[in-house]
Amino acid sequence: MPLKHGPSVDLEKLALEHIVPRLRSAGYCYLDNILGEELGDQVLAQVRHLHQEGALKDGQLAGNLRGVSKKHLRGDKIAWIAGTEEGCEAIGLVLSVIDRLVVLCGNHLGQCYVKERSKVHGGVLRIFPGGGSEVADVEPLFDRLLFFWSDRRNPHEVQPSYAIRYALTVWYFDAKERAAAKQRFKRLSESRQDPTSKDS
Repeated sequence: MPLKHGPSVDLEKLALEHIVPRLRSAGYCYLDNILGEELGDQVLAQVRHLHQEGALKDGQLAGNLRGVSKKHLRGDKIAWIAGTEEGCEAIGLVLSVIDRLVVLCGNHLGQCYVKERSKVHGGVLRIFPGGGSEVADVEPLFDRLLFFWSDRRNPHEVQPSYAIRYALTVWYFDAKERAAAKQRFKRLSESRQDPTSKDS
């Protein structure tokens, strides 16, 4: 089946009239039927193939949590995909569409300047917008695209899944956030290499 060139929608209009206003007012925004059935089926087939080939690995926990059941806290399987790998062409096309939408949101998102992204296959999501008591459960529907602030503005958690479900998840960093994260990583790496340093 030939690869489609992406969704036949006005991405600029989508970004400025739907994504930006919802992110600014509610902290999240989801769009349905963004890819179309043909491209969506191709993405699903490619992710299933990755799963069948054993490319999806158990998700890892951040930090040092000795004595904690990793399976209890995190039961997903992930693979880091750039979209340029052989057999991942449809995934790459989806990532390019998401990149384009984020670029089109541009400086309309307040102080955030989105600079770069990282990628992983993820799971089902529950969001607590603004850290308040409101709960937003976004159903994992086929061909749904969800945008949300994934920092302290929107505490969120992966909900249990009772069937095999696939999701493409992409994190974007603004320039200041990325620079701060690199500094923290550098300090952590240096402290681990220094035999005189002690774990806190």
